[in-house]
Amino acid sequence: MKRKTMDTHSGMALKNKLSMPTLNGHQRLEFAEKNLSPEQLMLFHGYKPASRITVPLCNRTHIRDCIQVLRNTANELDNLIRGRTFMLKTEDKKADDVRKIVMAQLIVTGAGQELKRRASPSGHGFPDGAFMKVR
Repeated sequence: MKRKTMDTHSGMALKNKLSMPTLNGHQRLEFAEKNLSPEQLMLFHGYKPASRITVPLCNRTHIRDCIQVLRNTANELDNLIRGRTFMLKTEDKKADDVRKIVMAQLIVTGAGQELKRRASPSGHGFPDGAFMKVR
């Protein structure tokens, strides 16, 4: 069954009471789960709908580091999807899926930070977390 989505409400506007200001917390949560798209629902709950990796590629060492980190990231994501983690399963499938998505975002973000740390001249990373002013 396909969920009806309404394009007139955004997750952030609903969270900040800019749209539907008369609803209380429980009503707002029910309205969001019934009417928002999955991306807008993640924004409503305060999660990011996407993550990216900055890959520094300036020399051969960076390419080798990229291969290692991306291979490890792929293995971690595969283990997460197959359920080979220490996360306790609950009876609520929707909550488990949200937790898996958040864990996947943390894994991807950590991979990007690891690549930038390895590319830094000191090997300890950059103070602002960017590689050559690219976050």
